Amino acid sequence: MGSYWQDLIEDLHGAEYRFGIITPSTPVYRVELDAGLTDAEVRETEALFGFRFPPDLRDFLQTALPRGPTVP
Repeated sequence: MGSYWQDLIEDLHGAEYRFGIITPSTPVYRVELDAGLTDAEVRETEALFGFRFPPDLRDFLQTALPRGPTVP
């Protein structure tokens, strides 16, 4: 996984963002991150949905898992 993702996650955690068309009334959200996925959770997800994560996305998701109102 390496320090690249860990450094990026530390920079992103708590950062503010807006989603959709930006107007003065658009809500402001903060980046929320949970612990990353395990190898078993990655394999289960890939099997369930019939796809493989690209290696860089897999590394990111195993470092931290985004969560919040705009994350599927």
